[in-house]
This record gives sequence, C-alpha cells and structure tokens, in this order.
Amino acid sequence: MGGVVAMTDWNDPASWLLSPMTYWPLWAAALGAATLAYRLRRRRTCRACGLSG
Repeated sequence: MGGVVAMTDWNDPASWLLSPMTYWPLWAAALGAATLAYRLRRRRTCRACGLSG
C-alpha cells in the first residue's frame, strides 16, 4: 500500500507553476466574474424605472 507522494518545492518556480494549487485563486476570480456577469445578464426589468439588464 505504499505510494509516492510528490511534494512541491516552493523555492523552484518551475515546480510551483505546475502545481494545480497555484491556479485556484485565478479560477476563483474567473468563477466570480462569470457568476456576476450571469446575474447581470439574467436580471429582470426594474419595476421603479423600467430599465432592463
């Protein structure tokens, strides 16, 4: 049941750029922007002023 666990060497930029954890903040920002764009695109007409979107 023994396995090899690869540890990221954070002193080596080539190593941490290949780590998926490096890109989570970028993915989170892109997901947030997509969610906001979807919300703005799907909102209904304003009852007070009549503007849509």
